[in-house]
Amino acid sequence: MWDIEDSIEIIRDVYEIKNFMDEHNDVFEGMIFNWMGSDEFLQYCQKRYPQIKWRTEIIERTYIVSIGEN
Repeated sequence: MWDIEDSIEIIRDVYEIKNFMDEHNDVFEGMIFNWMGSDEFLQYCQKRYPQIKWRTEIIERTYIVSIGEN
């Protein structure tokens, strides 16, 4: 997904794609996957390419909520 997004300059050189993205800028806002997160992209790929085995990555985040006493 990110490799495709990173190659947007090459993709935008294709007249039909550039035109479509420009006409629908309210959806794309200059990004191919603007409306789709990585989880949604993975779900799409799992349905589209069932022959591929996919793995799940669980990310745990830690946030600082205060500094100092209590």
